[in-house]
Amino acid sequence: MLPRGQVDIAERAQGLDDFMGHRWPEGLRICAVRRQDGARVVFGRPGSPEARLAPAVLASCAIPGYFKPITIDGHEYVDGGVHSVTNADVLRSESLDVVVIVSSLSAAHGNAHGADAVLRRAVHRRMEREIARLEASGTAVIRLEPGGYARRTMGLRAMAEDRGPRVIEAAYEETRKRVLSTPFLANLGRRARVSAVG
Repeated sequence: MLPRGQVDIAERAQGLDDFMGHRWPEGLRICAVRRQDGARVVFGRPGSPEARLAPAVLASCAIPGYFKPITIDGHEYVDGGVHSVTNADVLRSESLDVVVIVSSLSAAHGNAHGADAVLRRAVHRRMEREIARLEASGTAVIRLEPGGYARRTMGLRAMAEDRGPRVIEAAYEETRKRVLSTPFLANLGRRARVSAVG
């Protein structure tokens, strides 16, 4: 059984819950892991347990050993990153033209050095396997991974809130350069049906 954290985040999405209630955005998939058996659950996918949007979002953020699990319909859930940081393979059966993977914990081209290099390379390799499954189903994949500048800005403390604005700026700048230098990306919004998974 996955460890329980001590930080309670249950109230952090109250505004989202007040606004959304039982509504669920079409095509949204949110991954969490059931604490009792470690099974991945994809909220929003037909056949999965029903959940309100706010608790599903919180569950997908509940890092085991740090945040307390989120209870949905009598079961405790934790961060879907326990199964996979990207969880991109859950979109294989969605018949999408393009999937955009934003993978903040890997490294562009798997090229990472320093204290977090082992983690970033492992996440990159897992994502590569998920991409291969998506491409085998006929879906084009665009990956966005932090380059050296963004990784240095992020640092090693993922939960540090003080550097948030700098990280956003670095990620925006790297993504902007990537989009502008790739004609396919620059024209993407006009041509394809895209979905999101979290």
